Amino acid sequence: MPELPEVETIVRNLNKTIVGYKIVDFWTEWKNSIKLDLNIFKKDIKGAIIKRIKRRGKNILIFLDNSRVILIHLKMTGHLLFKDKNHKKNKNFEEKVNQYIRHIWYLEKNRKEASLEFSDLRKFAKIQLIKKSELNQDMGLSRLGVEPLEKEFT
Repeated sequence: MPELPEVETIVRNLNKTIVGYKIVDFWTEWKNSIKLDLNIFKKDIKGAIIKRIKRRGKNILIFLDNSRVILIHLKMTGHLLFKDKNHKKNKNFEEKVNQYIRHIWYLEKNRKEASLEFSDLRKFAKIQLIKKSELNQDMGLSRLGVEPLEKEFT
């Protein structure tokens, strides 16, 4: 399971790579990890632009311009891979651990195509879509302690 520093590194890298991209489509082969009707999930994310990515505990929060937030928990074996379609194939995708792609967000920015691919060998990961206004209400995030990278942590 990725530990908090690893999740923080993932979030920082995602902020450098996918912010500003529009989600043009979504594919899944494991809809059980999506905690919402798949058709509603797809409808609510298609056409949305990724504004920023944040971490809360070990949860990855992807904020969209339509006031929705994609919440991802990688659980034991989940990890995210960014693939830029205009560059040569990334060797990371050839590693055996990355051959368990369960979800793909197809992205576009300035006619540049890319994808965010979610590999999860054990199929334990969780994906939710929530309204930004409901972020701390029922997702269990409010029960998490003080963030260790925040000023309040002493």
